[in-house]
Order: sequence, then C-alpha cells, then structure tokens
Amino acid sequence: MTRPTLPKMPNRSPSAILEPSLPPAPTLSPSQTDSFNRAHGRLQRCLDELKLLDQQPGGGDLLRKELLREEVKQLTDTIAQLTRMLTVKLNVATEAELASMNRAQRRTYEATMRKNKKAKAKAKS
Repeated sequence: MTRPTLPKMPNRSPSAILEPSLPPAPTLSPSQTDSFNRAHGRLQRCLDELKLLDQQPGGGDLLRKELLREEVKQLTDTIAQLTRMLTVKLNVATEAELASMNRAQRRTYEATMRKNKKAKAKAKS
C-alpha cells in the first residue's frame, strides 16, 4: 500500500513573507456615511437634470440651471469635506501602522508604495 503524498507547497519569496499588512480601513460615522450617500445621489440627479436642460432647445430654463449649479456646488463642498476627513483618518492609520513596523517591513512597504505610484503614473499617461 502506498502512502498518499501531500501536494507540494508553493515556494514563497522573501518579499511575500515580509509583505506588510494594510492599515485598517478608515470609516465615517453612520450619520456621515448617510450624509455622503445622500449628497452623492443628489449630486448625480442634479448633474443629470443639468444635462437634460442643456439638451433642450434654447438651453432650457436659465433660472433652474442656476439653482442646480448652486446646489451642485454645495453638494460638492459636502463631499469634499467628508473626503478630507477620510484622508486624515487614513493618514493617521497609516502612520500608526508604519510606527509598528520594523525597519525591513517599513522599507518593503515604502518600495511597494513607490512601485504603485509609478504604475499609476504610467497608466495615466
């Protein structure tokens, strides 16, 4: 009777072993999330309505277009404010994660970030 053989484990590269964990995902409070979702949905509806008004002969109702533009500006400001809050939370979480890493892990993380930045720049060009 032959012994069953186990499948061979794949070789792991040293960089995969030192791959840093991602910082915890920052989140907004439930009320902030609701505010963001409402603003995003309303912004899409306003932009769609503006597009329809632009397609009408004569450019549509100018007063309505001006009101929609003001609302778009307010909604954009709301979304930008919530985005800035998320950016701050992400920066704090990233700094905390970097502080907990040893030197080798930090260098690996920074190299990965540089590589990702180059890939994004190449994709945009």
